[in-house]
Amino acid sequence: MTYIVTRQRSIHILAGNKFNVMPDSLPDWVFDFMPTRGGYFIGNVSPARMDFRWFCLSNCIAILSSLATPEQASAIMDLIESHWEELVGEMPLKICYPAMESHEWRIVAGCDPKEYWLGRYHNGGSWPVLLWLLTAACIKSGRPQLARRATELAEARLLKDHWPEYYDGKLGRYIGKHGT
Repeated sequence: MTYIVTRQRSIHILAGNKFNVMPDSLPDWVFDFMPTRGGYFIGNVSPARMDFRWFCLSNCIAILSSLATPEQASAIMDLIESHWEELVGEMPLKICYPAMESHEWRIVAGCDPKEYWLGRYHNGGSWPVLLWLLTAACIKSGRPQLARRATELAEARLLKDHWPEYYDGKLGRYIGKHGT
């Protein structure tokens, strides 16, 4: 994993630039997404090929496993707090952000129809099962108020909706166990 913590057209990478990530390879949306304070671990798809999207699971596990230093854990929490609507939204918790669009996602997802839509299933859907990881990461990072905020959102809906597998990531609508 590689760590990003800046708004400028440069990135700070652990141990220098050993992954050979050039600032010009950063997608434009990253600059608007990055708060003044905050950061997150990005995915290393292959040598010199990074996935700059936010992945909840890997960032929470980085905190829980102590892969993230206390400073990095704090930066991840700052990012979640500053982008609450995009990362948590109406129903916790988006699996990734932003969702891939059109043909790019179809190449990754294959032929599964529930995967085709923005904000659905693995393409930016909201997964309540991730809430325990966020809660644990928030507690470990000294930010229990963020966990409380997310838990309150979930408590208001999960029982009423009969504990669905996931929700639409764009609007927080109940999807359940089906893809459309």
